[in-house]
Amino acid sequence: MFAPMALLSGKNVVVFGVANKRSIAWGIAQALQREGARVALTYQNDRMGEAVKKLAPELGGDVVLAPCDVTVDGDIERCFDAIGKEFDGIDGLVHSIAFAKREELGGNFVDTSWDGYALAQQVSAWSLIGLCKAAAPRMEGRQAGVVCLSYYGAERVVQNYNVMGVAKAALQNAQPAASAVSR
Repeated sequence: MFAPMALLSGKNVVVFGVANKRSIAWGIAQALQREGARVALTYQNDRMGEAVKKLAPELGGDVVLAPCDVTVDGDIERCFDAIGKEFDGIDGLVHSIAFAKREELGGNFVDTSWDGYALAQQVSAWSLIGLCKAAAPRMEGRQAGVVCLSYYGAERVVQNYNVMGVAKAALQNAQPAASAVSR
């Protein structure tokens, strides 16, 4: 009987955004592993790391874990340095991170604070640029790709999505960062 080869056999993929079993990023990580990819999971801080470390064994095999808080200067580079010690290169990057302060998601959009706006942009949109910049040297010559997740609220007004709609629209327009990596 013919046994099909896994679609991503021998590929290394870094997944940003696993928070728990309900995370879209977790479903992506499971699909990547099922298709033969070696997966690296990142986590924002110690609290989030506990949840990710509990999930990682479910993927089986050799999962790489690395902390990365995209709001901390130098963390992105430290994350990719750590992953680089385990991977000979990177074939894929999944950007599934977003954040806004709860108080910025309700009420009138015009009442959004500068700090809340800036934080939502930094985590939800700018991080794609920073991740692609750090990943690019490790993806060079590998026919690598970048996937980022958005939401309908980037294109249409969605009640109580407020600052996240603007951040997701910025993420969608940060596509040149991903294109520069996957040339």
